[in-house]
Amino acid sequence: MFPETPIYPYFFNGLTLFIIVASIFLILRQKGSYFRSVQWLFVGAYIAFSVTVILEFLRDFMEIEIIGFYYATVGISAILAANWMLTVSAVTLSYGHTSGSIIIRTFGLVSWRRIIPLSLYTVYVATLMAYLWILSPFHFVPITRIYGDSIVTPIFHDLFGLGLWILEMLFIFYPAILLIRRARSIRSPIASKALPTLAVAWAGVGMVLLLFNGVLRILDIEMVDIGNLISASLFLSTMYYFRRTSLIESLFEAPVLGTVEKTTVDRFTKELGISHGKILKKKMLFEIDSSSDYENHVKNFVDEAIGNSELAIIFTRKGGSIYSTLAGYGGARFFYLTPQISYPKHGDLETEMLIPSNDNSIILSALDKALKASRDRNVSVVYDNISNMIISQGMEKTYNFLNYALEILSGSNVNALFLINSESHDSKVMSTVRGLFEFHIVQNKEGVKVAKAL
Repeated sequence: MFPETPIYPYFFNGLTLFIIVASIFLILRQKGSYFRSVQWLFVGAYIAFSVTVILEFLRDFMEIEIIGFYYATVGISAILAANWMLTVSAVTLSYGHTSGSIIIRTFGLVSWRRIIPLSLYTVYVATLMAYLWILSPFHFVPITRIYGDSIVTPIFHDLFGLGLWILEMLFIFYPAILLIRRARSIRSPIASKALPTLAVAWAGVGMVLLLFNGVLRILDIEMVDIGNLISASLFLSTMYYFRRTSLIESLFEAPVLGTVEKTTVDRFTKELGISHGKILKKKMLFEIDSSSDYENHVKNFVDEAIGNSELAIIFTRKGGSIYSTLAGYGGARFFYLTPQISYPKHGDLETEMLIPSNDNSIILSALDKALKASRDRNVSVVYDNISNMIISQGMEKTYNFLNYALEILSGSNVNALFLINSESHDSKVMSTVRGLFEFHIVQNKEGVKVAKAL
């Protein structure tokens, strides 16, 4: 059935490595993904798994006296490391995460329910690894592979083999329970389906390791290369389900919490003396007077958007007037700008997200993804406000930001309202900012009016 010098193991191992590389590529593309906090744990686990596959290649090319010890110790150590990293990622996804280094994210624990099981699991993995390297609890025996050739493979002693069996059983059930429990608390349909899929895939990997690396070898059957291919395929399958679970997308897949009463009166445009159609697809500069009730005009803009079946997307800061007026508003999605984080994370509600205020590339990415996630409907965007960015980052960076933002908004079914406090800047700055917009609205104590409309 098979040739005398089989090429099948090379083919299976090569395909497995290709799948691992593809999985890593897909993970790294998830820049703002739901599992951003565990991205490098995923990558590390896949790299560790690839080490075992590379050792399979070397075993076919090198004498067992040369490769045997490293095949057993490095290979099992890589499996132990991969198990640990995937388990830590499940714990992190289950209980949430904080910003900072991987150590802080891993052990910046929120409760004893998290710290005790994870610590015990970590100690157990470390103990197995020390046992493996110090005592070398294995011996080598020749086994005939299903391809017809004979190969030497390690068989682990009873006590260590039992330890590995217990570890794999923990890996099958511990992360799965955490992920499934977490999925039940997520309101985003896509994310809530992806986490159980991940749990099932990892449980499958654990069972494959038990079967192909344990049971079959005890029965003098060697099919580890096929087992590795199955495991890699399970890893890759999870990436398919996570391809749409970015934080931004999950924000727009979440159900609306509450509603705003729709009105047939276009409040905002009525104040301006124009119709709603006049602001469709317009990118507007709104020059506000901070001493007046400008936030009520913004509220009217949002009400008008929702009243016309448009989705309102609001960029603002917690604690400000816009936040106080619109926080938790039904029918809207909120991006809260804060300097206290370094990457996007969910807010208190499913319709809220926190994004770093000092990273313009992330703000622009959030805007772009928000529009793509809601491309099937008209959108009204509020950005509160340009003055904060000018003061904190300078005019040059703000100008570049506005250029990119307006480019993202161009050609889309979007009405955008950018707020700026004209009293905070000199005439040169205001002239520069005004030159970027085709539609100007000026607000003072007397009300609002259109200053420019192209």
